[in-house]
Amino acid sequence: MKNSELRSLLPAQKKKPKNSGLGTTVFLGGLVFILAAGGLALYRNPDLAHGWIPGFGKSKPAVVAAAAPTPAQLPVAARSAIADAVAASKDEQLTMLDEQLALSAKVAGEMMAPEGNAKRKAEIQQAIAEGTSHIGGVMKVAELLSGRPNIMTVKLYFGGKTSHAMADSCLQSSQSSGRALNNSAEAMARFTSCYLTTNVERLCSAAQKQVLAEVIDHYYATRDFWIRKADDAAHGGIPLKPSNPRPADWTNPAAKGLAASLGRLVAQGYVTRSNFGWFPEEELKTVLNATAVERDVCAGQRS
Repeated sequence: MKNSELRSLLPAQKKKPKNSGLGTTVFLGGLVFILAAGGLALYRNPDLAHGWIPGFGKSKPAVVAAAAPTPAQLPVAARSAIADAVAASKDEQLTMLDEQLALSAKVAGEMMAPEGNAKRKAEIQQAIAEGTSHIGGVMKVAELLSGRPNIMTVKLYFGGKTSHAMADSCLQSSQSSGRALNNSAEAMARFTSCYLTTNVERLCSAAQKQVLAEVIDHYYATRDFWIRKADDAAHGGIPLKPSNPRPADWTNPAAKGLAASLGRLVAQGYVTRSNFGWFPEEELKTVLNATAVERDVCAGQRS
């Protein structure tokens, strides 16, 4: 019998499927990318989850009574804040620490350079600026390790001239300097309250909403830090210094009014739940979720 005839008696072998490893990898990679993009979008804008993730998303729905104004019809302060954010330089100082370091470099350049030598003055200022550029990063690492927030590294100046004016005004309102805010519950509450009640029309600017959220987050992070420290001290930990705030200090009149002030901003459409991320402070969550929007001053304006 011929070999070809012998082969015909053997059971037919099934063809092996082509290697689909590459296709599977591509599919899984695409799926991961879609999930990551969706997760990032939800993180940046919790309003997207409204209606299908319980507890997240927009505050209590309401009908806006007034017709939406055009950008040209926005309040003057709103248009000014938006224009400032658009014109803001990308390399300007964003924190009080940045501003302090820049001022120190300028003063050093003035003192160390020969009189009238503008080039040498600029060189000294540049050298000092480069030599101290790492300090902000060091302070952020120190914050992370200690758990203690520092107002000096909060991006208060994001958004240009409007932000600078707000920081100056609110520091004056708090009757405190920047560094001293970190150790005074009442001064910190006054500072935060100022951001919630002063020139509220600026909040038509997306940059100003972000600064407000940073200030509020910093207030509650600072409060929680000192309350934890007091609790640790009461259970045998490191004693608080006389200058450190005590838990009772956080019940001052300015602090008690923060939630109500935020509620007024929500009612007027200046801020929404999405401006405060996924997990706002519990006492603010109720305000953000339950306050009905009575009007929309900014009419969904984005800058």
